[in-house]
Amino acid sequence: MQIPFPPPPGTKNDSRRVPRYSFKGDIEVVAVESGDHIQRRTQAPSLSGCGVDTENLLPKASGRIEPFCCGVRMMKKLSMNILLSILVLVFAMAFVQGRGNIKSEKITAANRGKIAQAVLTDKGLTTEEKSRFLAYMMRAGVASISGVGGLSPEGKTVGQVIDEQRSWITVQDEKERKQKEEARSAALRNELPLSVVQMTFVTRGFMESFELKCAFTNQRGQDILAFEGNLEFKDLLGNRLGEDPVEVSTIIRSGESGSFNESFPSLMVGGLQGKKLSDLNIVWTPTKILFVDGTTYPSQFN
Repeated sequence: MQIPFPPPPGTKNDSRRVPRYSFKGDIEVVAVESGDHIQRRTQAPSLSGCGVDTENLLPKASGRIEPFCCGVRMMKKLSMNILLSILVLVFAMAFVQGRGNIKSEKITAANRGKIAQAVLTDKGLTTEEKSRFLAYMMRAGVASISGVGGLSPEGKTVGQVIDEQRSWITVQDEKERKQKEEARSAALRNELPLSVVQMTFVTRGFMESFELKCAFTNQRGQDILAFEGNLEFKDLLGNRLGEDPVEVSTIIRSGESGSFNESFPSLMVGGLQGKKLSDLNIVWTPTKILFVDGTTYPSQFN
């Protein structure tokens, strides 16, 4: 760590040409002519020298001294030790990555069991990674027994198997989420069915729009205060043409029916132009219902 040190007392300038460091070590300063010496601790060493932490200076009659020569030798030795330590660390990391990373091991028909055992005991893998690997191997085994092709760990590395299992789980989670959402929407449609009973194409000046008349029934055992959802328009082949968001604010008693008018610019669902109701498949998907008692969907269905 480089630290700022004030210039020595009595000097005009701080002749600091190289970084100084907060390192202390034993040093022996020897007077060249008299042989007098002191043993103290270094202060703020650098490649150009160092200070000596002492209150007892060498006698004036000792002649010429060279304390900084000792500092230079010490720092050169210190720098070399640091360099060697860094090199040792780099080579050790390279050895571990090259020899100890089981993720790079390729799976074959001959070593499948050995690799699986190594994965279980490997300290470099997380519990999640081990679980993903074993789940993939079990899935591949079931696929092989049932005659389903396209799922085999052979020729893949341990890391690739783990990544493939993660991707598979993500896809399955998304499928499950969509299935749950569709099930909830279907259940709600049964309680608040809605249909488009009339569709008219209208031109007013430069504005072209579609006007819809929608009918609904509250088949839930609660009075509704407001609801919203989407009308999705598809052709008879199931191709999506667009959708229109719907929002209705009116009290609908349990068991009562009602209707409302809805309009939207033709540009919102361009594929509707020239089509009749009989040419369309319109899917109603409720997204939120507010009941008179203050409760709401979807919270009641979570």
